[in-house]
Amino acid sequence: MAVRVVENPSEIDPEIARRTTDGMRIGIRGCSAVCRDGFLGRNFGAGGNDVLVVRSDAGPRRSVGVSFGSGDMAGYLMADGINDSGFACCLNGIGWNDKGRSAGSAPGKERMNALTCVRFLLDNADSVSSAVRLLSEKDIYSAPSNPEIHLLMADGTDSAALEFVGGRMTTVYEAACLTDFHVSGYETDADLRGHPVGLERYRILRGEGSVPDLLRRTARSNAAGGRDSPWISECYGDYSPAGLGDFGIGTPIKEWMLDMADRMLSSPGKTSHSSIYDFKNKELKVCSAESWDWHSFGL
Repeated sequence: MAVRVVENPSEIDPEIARRTTDGMRIGIRGCSAVCRDGFLGRNFGAGGNDVLVVRSDAGPRRSVGVSFGSGDMAGYLMADGINDSGFACCLNGIGWNDKGRSAGSAPGKERMNALTCVRFLLDNADSVSSAVRLLSEKDIYSAPSNPEIHLLMADGTDSAALEFVGGRMTTVYEAACLTDFHVSGYETDADLRGHPVGLERYRILRGEGSVPDLLRRTARSNAAGGRDSPWISECYGDYSPAGLGDFGIGTPIKEWMLDMADRMLSSPGKTSHSSIYDFKNKELKVCSAESWDWHSFGL
């Protein structure tokens, strides 16, 4: 694993950042996030084996986190991070079978590409409540070439999931975990029938275990095994774009579904990076490509 640190990146003009991110094409799949016991942990599934740690004091608040960007945009395209107020957040991708993509969350307000939300919040938010307020003042959108995303945020006391559905921002307070489907409106397993992507990982995250243990158990490589994999629902989301309909946790398994699982899950690769944020000490521990060799970084 190669760990590179970028110190004190300069502020980037929001309009330049918006234009740059609008043209990006990246894949975010296999992300998991969980908040418990004073920590926010996450697996990020965009691919790659190196970790780019960013320390910043360019905005009103100092922060440390992990970037999925490069070059001049590295300091702005944050996958996750924590700031000197003890506020932490991360972004996850949304599965293909979700229908929540919209042109914006608040038409008429200042536009902000969803991929830049983490950097913006690390620079400006000091709590979950302030983060919700700050994003409510923006028109958040996903460009056509971008993945749709949602956010898990916490401050050591409160936590929330933020999603952008049907032209509005939704906030799920006390949300403790995210994978790759919308949790807005979730109350029982019946609500998840149309949202199977990431369901096995979601169930694990809601169960027992320490944050490091949960990250290991929901790592992307655990999906290997094709039709014998408990992660078989990870591939259901690909059916809708193929014109084969929506599939949920109650859908009977058919042979062609198992064949598709064999193709999709036999070599799923590894989680790009795993991060654990300590709210009390405002510290990041990170490892790359499921090495589980943790490196520590403070503010």
